[in-house]
Amino acid sequence: STQSTWGDWRFHKGLKLWFTRPPGTEPTSKSPTYEKGSYLVFDPEKWVKNRKDDFTLVYDQLEEKTTVQTMEQQPGEGSEASASGAKETK
Repeated sequence: STQSTWGDWRFHKGLKLWFTRPPGTEPTSKSPTYEKGSYLVFDPEKWVKNRKDDFTLVYDQLEEKTTVQTMEQQPGEGSEASASGAKETK
């Protein structure tokens, strides 16, 4: 489960930066609430990617992961109702 979580970039809410582990790396220490290690860090304001070593990443400071499936509308759920509802609204 950890591998799938960290296969992608994660957004740090406090620092406003994106984090991921470099390929082939594992944390140097880990607990249920944080991990410490090396990370690739993307700064969207400066549009640069750097590496941070010996960095402690606290899990509750990261945005929840979302997937395309959770954001997509399920087939047949409201697409027709929304269109007809929009037409009827005056």
